[in-house]
Order: sequence, then structure tokens, then C-alpha cells
Amino acid sequence: MLELVRGLAELHGEAVRIFAPGNALVHTYREPLFIALQAIIDNSTRFGTKVEIFIFGSNEDWCIDVRDNGPGIPKERFKDVLAPFVRLDESRGRTSSGFGLGISMAHQVLRRFGGSLSLSDTGRGLRVLIHVPKSSSQYANPTIPS
Repeated sequence: MLELVRGLAELHGEAVRIFAPGNALVHTYREPLFIALQAIIDNSTRFGTKVEIFIFGSNEDWCIDVRDNGPGIPKERFKDVLAPFVRLDESRGRTSSGFGLGISMAHQVLRRFGGSLSLSDTGRGLRVLIHVPKSSSQYANPTIPS
């Protein structure tokens, strides 16, 4: 997982810093985790100039704590941005980037594979806390019906 996060962070240069142990391993599908993390990191660098990613483990999960120094999201709108096609800046036209899918897509993908995503305001930007199961045969090795 650490290699995956590092690869995504490198796309954004020095704007993204990672703080993590060297043993952040997870047994799950790579692509859905990549899609979710890419959406969150892209969003953080789009609205902030500095992004910090902290990776730490609990007994069952890896936590990926993404913090930016952007304008944040008002607390009363946290639930709204988990729905698809919600864009908070009403003044943005159709020619501006983004469809309002990034956070909602990340939320849905993570839930599908036993993870979760929560939002909070740091007072200096947005904090996205992602939980990814370290290992779960239910999600990492799904049974395909015949």
C-alpha cells in the first residue's frame, strides 16, 4: 500500500508529503484502492497547496489520513459530497474541471471492499480519514458464483 500511495504522491511533486511505516501491507484489490486514493489525493492537491498523508495501523485496519491546507468543506456539507455529482462551488461552470464524483466515488469503492471514508475540518483545511482492512478473505478473495 505504501508503494501505491508514494506513486500517487509523486505525481504531485513536493506538494505531497508522506509519513508512514515501511511495512504498510494490505491484502485487497489494487485497482479499487488506487482509484479511491487517487481521487482523494487529486482533490486535496486541487484545492490545497500542501498535502500531508499519514499512514498508521490498528489491529484490523490501515488508516490513511490525508490532510490539506485548502478551503475545506463546511461540516454541514460533508454528507452532501458523499453523493455523486455534488459540486460545492456553485459558481464553477461546466468548463471547469471536476464532475463532483471524486469523494463520492472513493467513498463507494472503499465501502465495497470493507473500508470507509470520513471527513473532518482541521481548521486549516480538509481531513479525509480512510480505513482499509489489513486483510479480509471476504473482500480480498471474493467467491465468484458459478
